[in-house]
Amino acid sequence: MTDRPWTQPIGFKYALSEVVADVVKRADDLEDPEAIVAAITGTDLDTMVGTVNWANGPINKVIKTPLVAGQWQNGELQAVANSNAPDIPITVNLKLLT
Repeated sequence: MTDRPWTQPIGFKYALSEVVADVVKRADDLEDPEAIVAAITGTDLDTMVGTVNWANGPINKVIKTPLVAGQWQNGELQAVANSNAPDIPITVNLKLLT
């Protein structure tokens, strides 16, 4: 433990590890690159940053994840606005920084 706050992209880095674990579980043959690609492109997984499903993205092999506004308060990243992703709860009110 470093006692330092998390960096903002840590959720996406963690979600990547969730995707890797899911792909490894579903790939028919981990020695076959085509089997790994098939497992990656067939991913449909709810992660900590939203659903990863390349088949249903806005364009081929692209996904969109929900985005909320965050603010560091008392050493923790808090959700302060969620108009684009109302299913993600606001955890605290936005503080005016002086």
